[in-house]
Amino acid sequence: MNVRTNQAAILCCLGLFGASSLPFDSSVYDRGGILSAVIQPLRMLQSEAVAQETSEITPSHVYQATSDLISEIEIMRDAMGVTVYPVEAEAAEDRAPIHVYAKSLEVLEKISAAQRRLGMAPARIAQIPVKKIVAKDVFRSVQNCIAEVRRMKTQLVIEDEIRPAPLEGGKTPSLVYEHLGDASFLLDGLVGHPTDPNDVHTHMVYLHDEMELVAAKLKVALELEPPPVNGRKRMKEVAQQVLRATFKVI
Repeated sequence: MNVRTNQAAILCCLGLFGASSLPFDSSVYDRGGILSAVIQPLRMLQSEAVAQETSEITPSHVYQATSDLISEIEIMRDAMGVTVYPVEAEAAEDRAPIHVYAKSLEVLEKISAAQRRLGMAPARIAQIPVKKIVAKDVFRSVQNCIAEVRRMKTQLVIEDEIRPAPLEGGKTPSLVYEHLGDASFLLDGLVGHPTDPNDVHTHMVYLHDEMELVAAKLKVALELEPPPVNGRKRMKEVAQQVLRATFKVI
């Protein structure tokens, strides 16, 4: 009896994984949503497993996940009646994985703000880990963003599903950064407003607090007030001050 039960369980799992790879829209065949609830997590696990089989997650895998994130955000925008489309993100150059990771946290912060607007428990905003950031770290951060948007869909009983994006090779961290910028702009419609000076001020206060902790650890004085400017200054003098400030930070 146990042997038959084990065989049935194995066949069931194989069937579900096979169904998760089918290219059809499961919402058409699964009116109750049961199959969708099972297949969708399997698809996420499957995509991550395929990425790991290639020995390492690449920026192309992160770009693919970001495309899925944008599709999920667009479903949320349609459900909430957001019709105004923002400008597209500008092209970025020379972006490293750590820059892309920081951008994903910006996206997660806007998702958290949208969740608070809906009366939900907001997503927890993590910090950038003190380590070398690689594509796998960014991939997990984007997957976390996708999970939080889907939690919003569950809260609003939105059953529409995305069509998973295909994997396209040759993507770079700069392209992923730009793609996440598009996701960030699209989220403004869910948050209720774009980034404004109040948001910038909040982050600057947070930055000052972090700098004070570092200064206390290093036992150095932290000068937060800029020196007074006497007379009219030229761009050359501004560049010199920026260079001096950079050396001080180092």
